[in-house]
Amino acid sequence: MRKFFDGVNNFFVAEWWSGASWLLVLILLLLGTTGIYLGTHNKPHYGYEFVSLNVDQQKAFNDIVGVYTDGEKPTSMLVADTIEEAEQIPAPATHPRLDAYRKAVSIRIKKAEVIDSFLTSTLQGDVKAGAGRNESSILEQEVHRISPTLLELNTKDVTAFVFARKFKADSYFWLAGMKMYWEAIFWSLFGVLVSLIYYVSTANKLEQENKEDQDIGPFKTSEISGQVAKMFYAPAVTIVIVLGYSFFAGRSQTAIDISVNHGLILFAFTAGFYSGRLMKLLDKLKDAILPFSDNQSPAKDSGGKGDVKVTPKLSDAVANSPEGPWIKEAGFNAATVTLEPTEGSGTPITLDKPANDKDAAFTGKQVPYGKYTVRVKYAYDDKQHAVINLTANQDIEVGEKSLAFTVELNKETGT
Repeated sequence: MRKFFDGVNNFFVAEWWSGASWLLVLILLLLGTTGIYLGTHNKPHYGYEFVSLNVDQQKAFNDIVGVYTDGEKPTSMLVADTIEEAEQIPAPATHPRLDAYRKAVSIRIKKAEVIDSFLTSTLQGDVKAGAGRNESSILEQEVHRISPTLLELNTKDVTAFVFARKFKADSYFWLAGMKMYWEAIFWSLFGVLVSLIYYVSTANKLEQENKEDQDIGPFKTSEISGQVAKMFYAPAVTIVIVLGYSFFAGRSQTAIDISVNHGLILFAFTAGFYSGRLMKLLDKLKDAILPFSDNQSPAKDSGGKGDVKVTPKLSDAVANSPEGPWIKEAGFNAATVTLEPTEGSGTPITLDKPANDKDAAFTGKQVPYGKYTVRVKYAYDDKQHAVINLTANQDIEVGEKSLAFTVELNKETGT
């Protein structure tokens, strides 16, 4: 087994793999994937998608339906399954509001007919690929199915009902049902391959011109194995995000709506093209799905870093001692300030001394978030061969909102 994996690794770093040959392989993979996609999306394998009214269509809907004023409350006065059946219902002679009843029936029948025609013509206009495979399209069946509900609702409520409705329609793409996950896999893979083709072609150009870019360097065969891995993990992670779409949509006001029309295609292709960012999103998701335990530092788990500032000062006891004013006047530039991680086995961080004797702030650049113990050691010489040793030991937690700290110096025991 080990020899097999060694052979696979040697294959990906073989000398004959040049930037040009790998670029050709990526292009062939893209063409092959495109061929499979087109083949599987041909007749009779058309799919379905969900469509709804956009803002402009909603405005037109309001203008058309608003003509049929109907203030009656939603009732069950129309016991009918279709508009045709509703037209045949006789008005009860003993109805207390016979005229209002007849008027409501007439308005709702006409309104339902107009809505039926409007939805079919408006929504079917953008969905033509799969139409014609049945005597009536899926969209027409969907619209006809809601006719009894339209008859029961007044104008105000029917508007809210239609605007919130997603209608299933014929489509060239698989955007409804279980096949939608295959659609996401295909388009995620398209995104990965296009991204790699762009990257490798740019790297090859930089190599030929003997140049370097801030984000892209010359092509290296050692990168091939990682690029192949991306073709597998990017579609898998895309499916995970699609499955958890409702969770992500609730946390972002700018999330693409993948549940209607071609939002899934746009999302899947973008996720594949920027698969590195997708992995970072999944890494952040672990904190929501697998929250840290009580003995872990949430700041440290987040992986953040920040510039820390520690300012030593004299405790009240030392400041009020005879030597206090002289120590304060001398400043703390000669002190040593370190941050020792209190969790794990991290290396202590020595903070930079202040540039000015009068500036007592010690700084550390890009310190990882987490829990630390601040240790300060300072030996003050009073010029009479008497040394006063001052120390400080204080627990702190470095986080996004906690980057500046003040610690108090006390005389070391026996000083």
